[in-house]
Amino acid sequence: MDANRSPGSSPPGGTAGGTDATRGGVKRRASAAPAMLELESALEVGADSLAGLVGAVSSFGVDGQADLFAKVNDFVKDLRQIDAVGATIPDTVPLDVLVAVDRGRNPEAVTKETLETLAEANDMARGKIAVMAHFRDELTKAMAADAKVPRPP
Repeated sequence: MDANRSPGSSPPGGTAGGTDATRGGVKRRASAAPAMLELESALEVGADSLAGLVGAVSSFGVDGQADLFAKVNDFVKDLRQIDAVGATIPDTVPLDVLVAVDRGRNPEAVTKETLETLAEANDMARGKIAVMAHFRDELTKAMAADAKVPRPP
């Protein structure tokens, strides 16, 4: 990370809002909600804090206990910030998508498959509705024709 900018700042050559920017090879959407951008920033700070904690653990020595405790406390503080910012976002991720990501699948592919499955189910439901409408029309005609037939008293 560049020492001249904070973890949540926009990348060099990019702007904080209005245009798409790339950070770490990931393209950010300029139209993302401010809460999402704040969460993304908090996650970046948390990732940096975790990297610092890993470095402190790997170079731990008897005299480094205070530094390690400080890194742990910073990481816990960042996790609390992530939790607080995440609570303001009403979006939820379906469990199936999270399971697929844990298994190494692309979440966009999972979403696409889900949408295709829903489109097929929607087409089937439309077909059933059309069949039932046709059945209703035919039944109405048959009942009207049957009503015209004279009945013995």
